Order: sequence, then structure tokens, then C-alpha cells
Amino acid sequence: MYGQPKNPRRQAAGAKGGRKVVEIFGVEHMREIGRKGGRPRLPTLEEMRAKNPPPQPASGSLRDLKKWFRETFGKK
Repeated sequence: MYGQPKNPRRQAAGAKGGRKVVEIFGVEHMREIGRKGGRPRLPTLEEMRAKNPPPQPASGSLRDLKKWFRETFGKK
């Protein structure tokens, strides 16, 4: 565990496996998933804001909104 020395054969096997994954999927794929495998990286705030722009202020009055809501979802 923590106090044990690293096994060089396991290190070599892991490096060989990593090279094989890069060979199969390519460098671009490894960059996309964050180079270490697993899930894709989380988007940055700039990417999130570009994808979902902030909502614009609503136009009209609350009375009109209530009327529309009653017409759309009101009692039948």
C-alpha cells in the first residue's frame, strides 16, 4: 500500500497500456477526455455561458401572464 515500493513491471505494463490506448483512439480523443481517461472534462464557465445565454427580462405585465396561464392551464 502506502509504504510499499512501486513494482517496475506494473509501471511498465501501465505505460504500455496507455500507449496502446493513445494508438487506438488518438491524441485528440485523449485531450478531449482529459488525457487520463474517464469522463470528459467539465465545460468552463465561458463555454457554459456561450451555450446557454442568460435569460432576457420578460416583457409585458404580470396581469397578462396570469391571464395567459389561466387560458393555457386553467380549469376546463
